[in-house]
Amino acid sequence: MSEFLNIEEVARRFKRSKSWFYQNYKKLCREKNFPDPVSLNGYNIQWSSSAVDYWFNTHLSSHHQANDNKLGGSYERLLAANAALL
Repeated sequence: MSEFLNIEEVARRFKRSKSWFYQNYKKLCREKNFPDPVSLNGYNIQWSSSAVDYWFNTHLSSHHQANDNKLGGSYERLLAANAALL
């Protein structure tokens, strides 16, 4: 069974607030192929941890992966650039 992440946990991965992510997750799903949320109890939405991990891994450019031994720094810059586009 897959572990699920609530909106606060996913927002932390984006280095954004819960309210920012709530306002933007539909656009991310539509335009950036972010995984769709699931409703586990009819009203709280959550995301599959493995689907979110896969999305983050596939949205890092190969340039950043190949040329930066400190992936965290590139990852932060990439997230900031993508967030600015929203």
